[in-house]
Amino acid sequence: CATSPTAFEVDFGRAGIVWEGSQPRQSLVEKTAVVPRDVNGLTALGFEIHPPSNEPYQVYSVHYLPGAKVPAPLPEGFEPVGNGGIKTSTDTVVGPRVFSFGFDEADPLGLYRIEVFVNGQLAGEASIEVVEPGSSPPAPR
Repeated sequence: CATSPTAFEVDFGRAGIVWEGSQPRQSLVEKTAVVPRDVNGLTALGFEIHPPSNEPYQVYSVHYLPGAKVPAPLPEGFEPVGNGGIKTSTDTVVGPRVFSFGFDEADPLGLYRIEVFVNGQLAGEASIEVVEPGSSPPAPR
């Protein structure tokens, strides 16, 4: 009888900085499907990976922005993929890790979709609505 590998848990939402004493660290501060477009860099769209062990793993993500067009130029380490997404570079990490993606004025509002791949396999995906700061969340779909 074959056993399936233990799954990686992926949480999505709003990422930011939390303080542990005098040391800042990046954290997923709210699991949510609505994130404000904060161009001041205090919070961002993000996800947190919880691995089943302390073994190293490789992770990358593919992001689909509202609208059909991939913005150009892309930041260093990002590349377009054939289905209209933007792929991040692959990182090798150990232990729980937060990945966050900040906003600038040119980033569109609307529904973003993120796919997270761990060791080459889809580990999680989510759709997150990006709204203006201070606006009320969109109605449920």
